[in-house]
Amino acid sequence: MKARIEALEKENKDLLEEQGRNKETLEKSKKEDEKKKLTLNSLCDGYRKCLRYFLPPSWHMTKTQVGKLTPEELVTFDLNGVFEHYEKNLRELVGGYHTRAENKEQEAKEMEEKLHNVRRMVAQLLRTMTDTQDDLLPENQEGDEVDEILAVCLKEATQSSQ
Repeated sequence: MKARIEALEKENKDLLEEQGRNKETLEKSKKEDEKKKLTLNSLCDGYRKCLRYFLPPSWHMTKTQVGKLTPEELVTFDLNGVFEHYEKNLRELVGGYHTRAENKEQEAKEMEEKLHNVRRMVAQLLRTMTDTQDDLLPENQEGDEVDEILAVCLKEATQSSQ
């Protein structure tokens, strides 16, 4: 009987030790689950933030709706569709800027040509008006030189009329 009691006590002790180990394992498992949950939440938050940042303006969902997506919805989210839409809009935007830049460049060339023609006409006008200053304005004079000579002629004309 004593042997039986000792056996039961040993069995009871073993059960208590096993129960303690199970409790420790359970607590460790809970901590690991909490850590995994925090990691998942952090990943989901980062994913939502990226989606909200790069979400195309005409996307079928608002940024608020994207911010409320569950992890399961994030897994099935059409990321390729977002990237295709984003790239298409970006190409259109860049293409528009490129077209405007080409138009402005063409306008600048046209204005430069007009300025060149006006300066040539001013030079001709100055030559016809100032017979005594033929050496002042040779035939090939262009650009800023014409502007400077025009300023000198204008200054002389205003001084002589006073």
